[in-house]
Amino acid sequence: MNYIGMILILVALICMTGSVQAYIIEINCPSDIQRGIPLEVIGTTTFPQSASFDLVVYWSERTASERARQTIITTPSQQFKAVFETKDLEKGQYKVEVSNVQYSNQKYANSQLGSASVLYKIFKVIDRSEKLHISSPLTQPQDQALLVSGSISDYGSNVVEIRVFGPDGFSFGPQSVISAVGTFDDDGYFSFQIPVTSPGAYYISLSDTQGFLTEIPFTVTASTGKNTPDVLATLITPDSTPLPATTSDTDTKLTSAPQPAPTRTPLSSFVTTIAIGVSMVALVGTTKRPRS
Repeated sequence: MNYIGMILILVALICMTGSVQAYIIEINCPSDIQRGIPLEVIGTTTFPQSASFDLVVYWSERTASERARQTIITTPSQQFKAVFETKDLEKGQYKVEVSNVQYSNQKYANSQLGSASVLYKIFKVIDRSEKLHISSPLTQPQDQALLVSGSISDYGSNVVEIRVFGPDGFSFGPQSVISAVGTFDDDGYFSFQIPVTSPGAYYISLSDTQGFLTEIPFTVTASTGKNTPDVLATLITPDSTPLPATTSDTDTKLTSAPQPAPTRTPLSSFVTTIAIGVSMVALVGTTKRPRS
């Protein structure tokens, strides 16, 4: 009887161990994610309500280093989701992994979970921001429309989409414009002008036909009181010699000597540059509409 009792105890222990290993956690996420687009990790589990575990993002390009962590508390649905920001992640290979599993005051090693568990996923962060070149100033005064201009390498004539987020809940877009092919290259040149409501930090999100490119911070300062924007245009205007001033007979009688022609001032050059900049905006077909 003692021998039979020992067998029964061993069977009970095996069953108990099997019940522990039966708990399953499965996670899934995209294999590639563009930098700046949030990473969504979804999953299911057989753990009852109130179990907990961590989802940890590691950079695994060289040596594993933790970059982000979120704690999941199971619910009656036994489904879960975690969202991780990627705008501060450099491009490369990453791993998201289940860690620190606990239920009913007991901690479970990953090796104790059911064999059907999927406890980690490998994904890559793709950074396409190097294709984008911004030519407009990152700091601009409020009394001009916020100018966002630049080019996308080897993009030609195509669609560029912009979204803007700013202080006090300000938002604009998504708004699309057709880029113009370069004169000496196949880059796609674009220009947007967005009316802004107040000074502060604005975040410009740009996308092309392949998806998200990058998010760029702009700073809008208080009004300067000028009617023309301080735009640092990259166009070079040709030098020109001012024409001599002409006077009527009456003017000649009123003056003892002819007056010299006015010298071209930096302001006149600046206005000429802005006029050309406005022509560029009209060329690429910029349209503005408020976000619905």
